[in-house]
Amino acid sequence: MNNIAKKTIRLEAIDPVEIYGAGNKVLEALCSYFPQLKVVARGNEVILEGKEAEIEEFGVKLNMLIERRRHKMNLTPYDVEDIFDGESSPDRFKLCGDSVI
Repeated sequence: MNNIAKKTIRLEAIDPVEIYGAGNKVLEALCSYFPQLKVVARGNEVILEGKEAEIEEFGVKLNMLIERRRHKMNLTPYDVEDIFDGESSPDRFKLCGDSVI
């Protein structure tokens, strides 16, 4: 009836603190977008429990954060917001046939 899945994500080749943020602020910001998902961070492992679709989406966003960290000195909760807000940004700037620039 209730399809609860579990998944463990291992953070390799990157210090987990660089992803979790100071005081876990970045991880908390990410988790705020997934209120139905149980997230436990232990060392270099992130343990997820919840619906499969949410686990999959969390993994995608976490990978986006890891990729962003490779290009930045450090991550902040604003980077998490940007990842979620950025989903629709390509459409925001789409031009129609009659657009004048």
